[in-house]
Formats: sequence, structure tokens, C-alpha cells
Amino acid sequence: MSEESESSDEEENGLPEAACDISVTDNDFKEAPEFHPRRTPGPHLPPNINISALGLFQLYFDAAVITHAVESTNAYAEENKEKKPSMYKRFGYKQLNNGEMLQFYTALLLLGITGVRSYNRKAWTTKRSQAVVRLNELMTRNRFEAISSFFHMVTPEEERDCSKKSCTYMST
Repeated sequence: MSEESESSDEEENGLPEAACDISVTDNDFKEAPEFHPRRTPGPHLPPNINISALGLFQLYFDAAVITHAVESTNAYAEENKEKKPSMYKRFGYKQLNNGEMLQFYTALLLLGITGVRSYNRKAWTTKRSQAVVRLNELMTRNRFEAISSFFHMVTPEEERDCSKKSCTYMST
């Protein structure tokens, strides 16, 4: 075999020709066993509990967690005002409140569910025909980016304290 034909085989699939002399047939694979779960897949709550999607969210993100995230984000933004002046000025960061933090989380969830990137214009468009997700009804794209830039779940003080030792951020 000439060097030219050997290199063309390697270029085709990235492997030397000898490594490709393996033939695979359908008989080489075992059939996967059928899956028959005892219950319907998905989340299961006790039948006597009637809870909304918001109620489920609030089981994990209660008022204390939201408030702590707001305080931490505002503190981080304030502390970095001088360290990141261009970012602070670009977004015109203003203090965040609990309602706005909930809107931010909603936007994150919607972006995650739809798979749309936050910088995609179709996520923030005001034209209903082009909107994939109507995030502009929650907040502006600049506000979303401002919160994203400074978002923190721990205050700068907690972060400094915990960098010195192993600890948990939120006390119970």
C-alpha cells in the first residue's frame, strides 16, 4: 500500500486502516430489557397535598432565601462598584428587591426550560410573532444582565470568612 492511500484512509476517519477492520452486526448487541416501572415516572406527592408550581418552588426558595440572595447581590454589586466601574455604569445597577429577584429566577427557569440563551434577541423581543419566550414582560434585557453580573448567594463578608475555613454559607 502506498503512503498516499494510507494517509487518505487515516484522513477519512482519523484511524489507521487496520483499526477499521472490525465489522459489527445487529447480533453483536443484546436487546435492552423492557422498562416497566411500578408507578408513573415523575414527581410524586402524597395524594392529600394539593400544591401549585409556585408552592413547590417556595419549598426550596422561601422568603428567607430570596431575601438573603437580594442582600448578597446588592452587597456584592456595591462592593464591586469601584472594581468594575464599566459594568456598573453599563447596566446602571440599582438596588434589587425580592419581587425583582423572583422575576429573575422566573426568567432563568424559562430560559432553561426553552433552551434559549439569554443573549438571544428572540428571548427579549417585543414582537409577539418572533418571541420564543416573552421575557421582556418580566424585565429588560439590560436589567437581567445587570442582575446576572452581580448575582451572589452569599454576602462578601460571608465569602471572605468562608475562604479562610471550611463552612456552610447559610445557617439553619
